[in-house]
Amino acid sequence: MSALVDESRVPVGALPERSALVPLLAGMAVVDTLENHGLRAHLKWPNDVLVNGRKVAGVLCRAIDSRVIVGIGVNTSLREVDLPVPTAGSMSMFGVDVGARDLLTDLLKSLTARLKQWREHGDEDLLADYRDMCTSIGMRVRVHMAASEFTADAVGVDDHGALVVVRDGEAITVSAGDVIHLREDA
Repeated sequence: MSALVDESRVPVGALPERSALVPLLAGMAVVDTLENHGLRAHLKWPNDVLVNGRKVAGVLCRAIDSRVIVGIGVNTSLREVDLPVPTAGSMSMFGVDVGARDLLTDLLKSLTARLKQWREHGDEDLLADYRDMCTSIGMRVRVHMAASEFTADAVGVDDHGALVVVRDGEAITVSAGDVIHLREDA
C-alpha cells in the first residue's frame, strides 16, 4: 500500500525538517497492526518488521517537499517454499490469515493513530515508543553504508531517528544504510 502524509497530519513545522521520523512511525503502525492480529512483532532499525526474527513487512518512504509518500509491504500468504530469502516470513506462516481489504483498513487506522500521536504529543513520545519496539538496540550489528562497512554495538536511537552505534569506543550515528543483526557468536 501507499499513503501520502502531508503537513496537516504531523506536528507544525515537522515536514520536511523531521521527515526522517515518518518511516519509523510507519514501521510502528505495521507493528501495531500485526499485534492487533495476534502476532508479536518488533522493528529492526529503521523499519523492517520482524516476527520471530523473520521479516514479515517493510516500509519505504520518499520525501517530496513537505509531503512523504509511505510505502508498506506486508507478506500475507507466502508459504515457506515461496519466500525470497530464508529470513523472510509471512502472516500465514504464523497462523494468521487476513483478507487484503481488512489488512489495508487496519494499516490505515494504525498509521492514522501514530500520526495523531506524533501531532498531539510530539517527537519524544513517538521516539520513546519506537525505542521500545526496536530490537536493534542492544544488538551487535554489521553496518553497510555507501562508502564503508563495519561491526559495532547498537546502543540507541537519537532524537532524529538515527541509529547510534559504538565501534572501538567511538559513538557513530547511522542515518542511512543497511544494518544486519549478528548472532552472539559472530
